[in-house]
Amino acid sequence: MFKRVISLLFIIALFVPAAASAADPGLGGSIARQIIDALPWDKANVEVTDISIPMLDEVGSYDDARVRIPMSMAKLGKATFPVCFFKNGVEVKTLWATARIKAYRQAVVSLKPLKANRRINIDDVKLTRVDVEDTQDSIFAVSEVAGMFSKRPIRAGEVIKKTYIKPERLVKRGDIVVVSVEGETIIIKSKGTATEDGSMGGSIGVRTASGREISGR
Repeated sequence: MFKRVISLLFIIALFVPAAASAADPGLGGSIARQIIDALPWDKANVEVTDISIPMLDEVGSYDDARVRIPMSMAKLGKATFPVCFFKNGVEVKTLWATARIKAYRQAVVSLKPLKANRRINIDDVKLTRVDVEDTQDSIFAVSEVAGMFSKRPIRAGEVIKKTYIKPERLVKRGDIVVVSVEGETIIIKSKGTATEDGSMGGSIGVRTASGREISGR
C-alpha cells in the first residue's frame, strides 16, 4: 500500500506544469526582450509581464530559446505564442507560452480630488505615464486642462478625459452683449441679447435690437 501511494504521488508530480516568470533574468527576460523588439511600438513604452510556459520541464537541456511572433501579438493584452528551444543549433522542443503586453504613453491626470464645476489650476494636474488602454479620449498637454472647469467629480490619480472638462462660461443666455461688425474701412457696434451660453472662442446666437438672429464669436 505504501509503495502504491509513493508511485501515485510521483505520477501526479510529472503533470504539474512548470512556468517561466517575467522576473527571471534568464529565460523570462530573454523572451520579454524578443517580444518587445518585434512589436511596432516605442520600446521604452512597452512592457511584457506574466510570462508563463507550461511543461517547461519537458524541454530538458537547451542553450537558446527563440520566440516566434504571430501577427496577433501586435495587440495589447494577453498573447499566446510558441517558444522554440535549441541545443547546439538544433531545435529540441517547441512549447506554447502566454504573456501580457502593455503599452504606455503620457497623459494628464489629476493630483487631487476635484469637485464638479471647479476651476482646474495648473497645480491640480500633471503629465505622467499611464496605460494606453486608459488614454482613450484623454488629454496629452497640461495647458489644455489648466483654466478649464470640471463637468463632474474627478478622483485623485484619474486620467482626465475630454468629456470631463468644459471651458469657462463667459456669456450666459439673456446677457446683453456688444455686437461688432468690421468692414475694410468701418466698424459698426450695437447691442444684442445672447440666446445661448458661450465660452472663449465659441460661437453663440445673438438677437439684435431689430430682432434679427445672427451668430458671432
